[in-house]
Amino acid sequence: MEKETQEVLEKIKLFENKLDEIQEAINAAKTEEDFSEIKSAQNEVKEMQKELKERLEKLDTVEKKRILGSQDKSERQVMEDTVNFFKACKVGDVETVKALSEGTDEDGGYLVPVGFSNKVIEVERQYGLIRRLATQVPMTTPSLKFPKLDDSALAFGYVGEGVKKPGKKVEFGQVELKTLKVAGIIPVTEELIADSNVDLMPLLTRAIARGMAKFEDTEAFSGAGGANAFEGIFTNSSVPVVSFTTGKTAFSDLKTEYEKLSDMIDAIDPSFLSNARFVANPKVIGYLRTAKDGDGRLIWSPATAGTPESIWNYPLERSLVLPGPTDTAANKKFMVFGDFSNIYFGQRQGLAVKLLDQATITDSDGSTVINLAEQDMIGIRAVERIAIKIAEPTAFATLKTAASGS
Repeated sequence: MEKETQEVLEKIKLFENKLDEIQEAINAAKTEEDFSEIKSAQNEVKEMQKELKERLEKLDTVEKKRILGSQDKSERQVMEDTVNFFKACKVGDVETVKALSEGTDEDGGYLVPVGFSNKVIEVERQYGLIRRLATQVPMTTPSLKFPKLDDSALAFGYVGEGVKKPGKKVEFGQVELKTLKVAGIIPVTEELIADSNVDLMPLLTRAIARGMAKFEDTEAFSGAGGANAFEGIFTNSSVPVVSFTTGKTAFSDLKTEYEKLSDMIDAIDPSFLSNARFVANPKVIGYLRTAKDGDGRLIWSPATAGTPESIWNYPLERSLVLPGPTDTAANKKFMVFGDFSNIYFGQRQGLAVKLLDQATITDSDGSTVINLAEQDMIGIRAVERIAIKIAEPTAFATLKTAASGS
């Protein structure tokens, strides 16, 4: 049974990787040949899904818990309600959908059962940085304001009896969280919905959570800002920037420019150092594994039991949404150091979904990516209303390549 369990775990990993590959192919598809390859990959996923279902049914309860996570009675009921909710959405059983949902959103989509929404958020924290590290702020209105004290105005000193106490006017500013509606369509096979059962729901949960986590992390780091987008760390002009030495215009120059990481540490407000960490693309981290200081000591330390990998004892996080080697360019920001609790993350409502079976999904330039009906796919249109705000820009520092090669 141990061997069978391990094989199922490996199969689930292959299944998830295949889903990721299909999503990337959908985003990049342009030609008929591309669409044909996507169709072939989708058929492969259908067969993998069928095999997974059969093999899961053969495992005993203990082994299933190892693979899919322990479910007490209440949690299992949540999954059963969610299965019935998605099946009712697919066949248009409005009464069942209403009975199982937590209401409707402003666009008429149905809020998924709250237990499932919480489960998606829980899984998001495994895949995304911002959900895990940012300060979570519950919201019931489109915007929320927080007072912000400028403590640099506070003044203390020795005083004699009857002598005027030192002091300055204390200034208060504001941090405002504004929610924006964000949505994405996750293409899945019809069979994943039609044949859904409690044991396969974690696969659907992961598919939704990974898509949402990727968007949220991307915006927190690289959001363009303005009225209709969140402002990311790389975009915020108040975040300190450390640059490579002139002539060092490639990410790979980090091998010799690693001392700039020390400059990043010095660049942030010292009061945030105790909770600070580095974040970089996994392949960029590869440049640091062999880097040594002037005394021949490695600056990178591998993870050990209970301790994450680190640089000079500061935790090091990996994120695929940060620029990797293929994105290298002059004057390009690619690495972050800081205390991520100084990002406020607000959520106004739970996850709302609509199931689409006739839609044509297009990319940003308007070209067709996939026709759901022709490809026997269903699009899960997931909608959330969230807010992302950098409360203290000086809690972060970014690293960028030199502006030119000379």
